[in-house]
Amino acid sequence: MNVYSVNKGIGYASSGVEYAQKYRKELFENLEFNDHYIFLNYLSKNIAVYTDLLGYQRKQVLWIYNVLSHRPTQATTFTVDQFLEKFAGEGYEILNQTSTSLEIKVTGTQRYKIWLLKDDLIDRVDYIVNGHLVNVSHYDQSLNNIEHFSDGQLVRRTFYNLQGERCYEQFYSDREISVTFIDNQILYGKMAFYQYFFKTLQLQKEDAVIIDRPLDVVEGILPQLVDRVRLFSVVHAEHYNESLSKGSHVLWNNNYEYIFQHADSFEAIIVATDRQNQILSGHLRKKTSIKTIPVGYINEVSRKRSYRPYSLITASR
Repeated sequence: MNVYSVNKGIGYASSGVEYAQKYRKELFENLEFNDHYIFLNYLSKNIAVYTDLLGYQRKQVLWIYNVLSHRPTQATTFTVDQFLEKFAGEGYEILNQTSTSLEIKVTGTQRYKIWLLKDDLIDRVDYIVNGHLVNVSHYDQSLNNIEHFSDGQLVRRTFYNLQGERCYEQFYSDREISVTFIDNQILYGKMAFYQYFFKTLQLQKEDAVIIDRPLDVVEGILPQLVDRVRLFSVVHAEHYNESLSKGSHVLWNNNYEYIFQHADSFEAIIVATDRQNQILSGHLRKKTSIKTIPVGYINEVSRKRSYRPYSLITASR
């Protein structure tokens, strides 16, 4: 059995959703199934930089762009020296160097700005011609992908496998996916791209999919999942606006509106408190299983016999 938790992005300043997944991951460590964590947003930095901070095993992390490039989640090892080897024959001039970047000039019009992680490891490289950004190359152990720009706007991304071969290309309009060319297929829009990815996972009936961030995602992937896996969604916040809800008219939190409209498609909707369970049960017209599972946990209750009176502690999700 596999359990897949579906998220969109992750970063240095992770939100409560990412920490909820972290606590879930820690609980799953004692259970006999494989848990995986799916991230659907494009990230400009190697995803391992972020997931390592939260204690994920790299084999658990499924970044959609890596999976479809047949790349594992891996640490960045590509160095400045490796990048500069390609200029060995023509030479270059160092324009500026700091602890986080290195800027070089190859000709009078061509410059490269190399952005660093640590220990001279490359995060990405900006290629600039006549003062205009042409492309940005992103690295882990080798070239991962290249972003192409025209008049300052992202127009295309090209993704590579570990052998340096082009795997697929994605085109953009207003920074939104317009079309993806992959495996002799043409996928129009973001949702078709997501659907293709979930098909490649070859999910089984006993597998579970937990949707943590449904907005702008779930309407595309739900047709691929209903009646094919055990399907769950987690409500990570207040699910409605109380002051703007009147009588039978409930103003939903737009992050969960699609989930509630299709609640009968889910084996259960998960909330953090019994009170929210009671309120949501009253709001949903369709018969829906709602389960209360607190976000965090402690291994044991510490009962100190003495304590300092008049102390104050605040707690937040």
